[in-house]
Formats: sequence, C-alpha cells, structure tokens
Amino acid sequence: MIVDISLIIPTFNRKEALRRTIESISAQECQPEEIFIIDASIPFIPENDSLKRLFPDLKSNILHLPAQQKGSAKQRNQGIELAKHGIIGFADDDIILEPKCIENLYRGLIDNGRCGGINATISNQSFHPLGTVSKLVYWAMGINTAQFLPGKCVGPIITFLPASAQDSDIAQVDWLNTTCTLYRREALPSPVFDEHFTGYSLMEDLALSLRVGKKWTLLNSQHAVIYHNSQPGDEKNNLLIMAEMDLVNRYYIMKYILHHSSFKHKLQLLLQQVFSGIATKHIFKPKYWKAKMKAIQKIRSF
Repeated sequence: MIVDISLIIPTFNRKEALRRTIESISAQECQPEEIFIIDASIPFIPENDSLKRLFPDLKSNILHLPAQQKGSAKQRNQGIELAKHGIIGFADDDIILEPKCIENLYRGLIDNGRCGGINATISNQSFHPLGTVSKLVYWAMGINTAQFLPGKCVGPIITFLPASAQDSDIAQVDWLNTTCTLYRREALPSPVFDEHFTGYSLMEDLALSLRVGKKWTLLNSQHAVIYHNSQPGDEKNNLLIMAEMDLVNRYYIMKYILHHSSFKHKLQLLLQQVFSGIATKHIFKPKYWKAKMKAIQKIRSF
C-alpha cells in the first residue's frame, strides 16, 4: 500500500547506515509515495538507480539529491520545498523500522483530527524512572518530579522520551523528535525549521514540535516502533561545538519559542548547565568552559 506521505531523510557520509534504513522502509507493507534523500556527502554520488536495484520491494518514488547547504535543518527544509503531499515525514538515516511502523504512524495521524504530528517509539531509547540524585537535581531547578514526565518538556528545556509499554497505543506528548515522525503539512510553520539552527542543528526538532504544539496535539505511537542505530558525526563528537550549541539553542528556544526569559528561567538554565557538566564530567575540561563562554557571548546578541 502506498500512502500520501513525502518522507525526507537528511544524510551525510552514512552510505551503509542509509541503505539499512531504506531496506527497512522497503520491507514495510505501507510505504510513502515519495522519499527525498538530501545528501551533504562530498563527493556526492547519486544512488537512485542502485537503491531501486538493491531493494526491488521499494514501491516509493525515491530521489537522491545533493544538499544545497549542509545541516540537518537546512537539508530537511530543502526536501520540504520539493514535497507534494499533505503529510510530511522526517526520518534519520540510521534507523530500522519494525513491521507496520509507517502504517501505524499514518493511522494515528489520520484518525486523530487535531493531531499535528506523531512520532514512533524508539525501542532502544525510552524514558527511565528518575533516581534519587536526579530528583534532587530537578527539585533544585524547581521542577515537580511528582508529575508524569514521559514525553514532557519541562524547566529549562529538559525533555523526556515517551515511556514504552504504556496502557494505550497513543499517548499525548509535549514534543517530538525527528527520528521517525509524521506531520500534517497544514500544521507546519514557515520556514519549517528555523534559520537559527545550523550544522548539527541540535534541538531543531524540539523547536519545531513546540511551535506546532501551541495549536495542535502531538502524539507518540506505541505500535510504530523503530530501532535507532545512532551513528557518530564530525560535529556530534566535537565537545567545543556541541557544548556551545547546547546552551545557545536551549536559550533560543526558551526565549523565542516558549517566551521564558525571567530571572527564574535563566537561573534554571544555569543550574541545568552546571548539573549537565557534572553528570558528563565535562565540567573539568577547559574546552567545556571555553564553549560556554562563547555561547554566552552569542546569547548576549539575541
């Protein structure tokens, strides 16, 4: 069965991982009508024909294109400009879809009229109950840990993945990742991904879903399941880049999307950054502090 979904997959130097993702899509009974692979790899080698030969069960029209600009957000925006359907799908290039994943996402979106977006459950990444130390940390930030936290976005942009094995197939959530997600086109802002997000584009999916969630319901499907075989990347492995991006993008979302800019919110963000540095042991690395100082300089120009 072919459904009216335009699926966009940004990629960069992940040929084998991408092929495993396409293979898992080709094994789905329900497949998107079109797939756009926006590739920032250099040199760019088009694989439209080879992918069709490798995966004869792939019914989707597939177009493998060079990225006009490198960066997950920009590559997704490029794909959206080409998409012709009213349902826009986003997928990472390093996932494996379990049977009926696309069908269950599609049904979950269509059957819930006020649903703006829905994402799959990641089998190897889900909510874990908080330990004593975590509860104390969140208490110090003024976050009520007695509330239901799976799928929530709280405090200084702290996000929790949905819990697996919930009582119902569909759960309402505060935010969606773009690992494997469908959106109604009419629910999307313009541009879909904010120009602020460049390079690795940390938290661009959070920013998008929070915007959509202001007017639409966001859902997680327990019956749409993927495995995320997360791959390394140049920026992803760079402490200087990621530590700076984390603070800058977190503050940007807090101020311009959630409109939280009081002293209380800034103090919460400061505490979150300190606790995060302690948890990762990066707080003892000069590079970490150098990145945070650069981030503060950028924030002052907002």
